[in-house]
Amino acid sequence: MPPRRSSPKRARIATDALEAAEADIRFADGRFVVAGTDRSVALLDVAALARDKGTPLDTYHAWTREWMTFPNGAHVAEIEIDRETGEVTLARYTAVDDYGCWSTR
Repeated sequence: MPPRRSSPKRARIATDALEAAEADIRFADGRFVVAGTDRSVALLDVAALARDKGTPLDTYHAWTREWMTFPNGAHVAEIEIDRETGEVTLARYTAVDDYGCWSTR
């Protein structure tokens, strides 16, 4: 996985832990790394530091749709019953769900 920038909240904690400029810190392979050095700190260690400082990395996002969708679906089970023994076997099972129009707005 190529190095990438992390969220500002995580980067600030890593900056303090690594005593480096935020612009020099990259996130790769689960670690915050100071570019051009072997100095790094693991994401779980950054999370622990953040929790200890009273600013946990927990996030929450509530998303509300503009238009509600009401999915419809049907399940059909086709069975066969042996008339002599009464044994029931499942011949075919089909399920279909319709979530309406998918939108990328």
